[in-house]
Amino acid sequence: MVMPGQIVYPHTPLALAGTYDEESNTQIRFLVYYLIEENLEKPEKSGLAARKNFYAFINPVFHTGKGDSCLRAQQNYTADYKDEHITMELGKREKKKLITQKLSAKP
Repeated sequence: MVMPGQIVYPHTPLALAGTYDEESNTQIRFLVYYLIEENLEKPEKSGLAARKNFYAFINPVFHTGKGDSCLRAQQNYTADYKDEHITMELGKREKKKLITQKLSAKP
């Protein structure tokens, strides 16, 4: 549901999890990677021509109902969050917008 280059804010749905051949056969594939800038800045020192991978991958840590952990195959997890995780990278304007949204959503 998220397009490349789109700014994603807290509580923004990223995708829908679906099933394959059986109802119990669900999978989520989530990759976090970044371009290795040092290989582009100093190509003569890093062997840029010989390098096959210009990206590095991160194994993200998720906050679940059981605490923070890297996800493992064949395990069930319950998503959870802390307000501090959501607001730690927001600017003042974004924090104010989030608070306004929370207040207007309460019954």
